[in-house]
Amino acid sequence: MIRGSAAASQNDFLRFTVENSSTATAMSAPNPLEAIRDYMRLLELETRQPGWDGERGRPVDAQAWRRADVFVKTCFERIDPLPMPDVSASGDGYVHLVWFSNDRRAVVEIGDKRTHWTLLSRERPIVEEDVEVRDLIERLRLFLRGE
Repeated sequence: MIRGSAAASQNDFLRFTVENSSTATAMSAPNPLEAIRDYMRLLELETRQPGWDGERGRPVDAQAWRRADVFVKTCFERIDPLPMPDVSASGDGYVHLVWFSNDRRAVVEIGDKRTHWTLLSRERPIVEEDVEVRDLIERLRLFLRGE
């Protein structure tokens, strides 16, 4: 988990973005895709240096953030988009995207070269690596729906 200035939750960031908008027009709601991408850019700045987590955290490579950005953008550009994930960085140099749905949790870990994903439910966990983005998005959608 990020410490210091980036410790605020994603929802706090979204609220801050809306409340502190410099536009003169009223905003009914921020664009969720742009809001999450802005939050990811903030986390990227916070995770560039070794020890960014107050411990021995590896920096999260810019390539990992680019891959995560493409993944999130692809999730939202679908006709049937996935819900917005929780976004964080890990001390092992990965970007984490997490979705919760009832008793199910899906975790996607995106590194500079690899993507790991884990689907957790009351049954056994399913873990795979290096999957195609389109295949992973479809698996996530079905899993979160309980299919």
